[in-house]
Order: sequence, then C-alpha cells, then structure tokens
Amino acid sequence: MEAALEGIPMLAWLQHGDQSVNAEIVEKAGLGIWERKWGWGLEGLVSAEEIRNKIVELMEHEKVRSCSKKVGEEARKASGIDGKSEKVVTEIMQSLMQKRN
Repeated sequence: MEAALEGIPMLAWLQHGDQSVNAEIVEKAGLGIWERKWGWGLEGLVSAEEIRNKIVELMEHEKVRSCSKKVGEEARKASGIDGKSEKVVTEIMQSLMQKRN
C-alpha cells in the first residue's frame, strides 16, 4: 500500500500465506514484478547478485515505473484534502450521525 501511494515500483518476494495473491495483483496491475522462482521462507537461498539483478530489472522497466508513478499521483489526490477518500469518510460520518439522531 505504502509503495503504491508513493509511486514506487515493487519487487514481490513471497514469504508467508496470502502474499502470492498480493504479488499477482501487483504484477497484473503493472505496479511491479514477481519473481516466481524465489522460494518461500527458508526453501532456498537467493544470492545478493540475483536480488541486485531483479532490482535493476525493476528500475529499468519503463512501463512499471510509469504505472507506479501514475498510481501514486492518483492515490495522493484521492487521499489528500478534498480528495475522494475524505469525501467518502465525511459522507459515512454524516450518515451515521443521522442514524444516531
């Protein structure tokens, strides 16, 4: 979430439970890449060179960088003052206040 908000491309490396779902979403949304060969937890060691190569690949991936930047800009607009998030929360609060009275 934080990486998307900041417009930072993500390298998915699964470690636990539902992270494969998250990694697939990140990849399909164009926000990062998922290295499927890397194991879970202690299944296998990944060398520093492999990690470095994937980071370089990620940072040179123009489509992912562009998409991440755009999503970050839109997320900041939505979560800023007068953004969509503020409007929705205000509407929910007003609705709850009306039901309370």
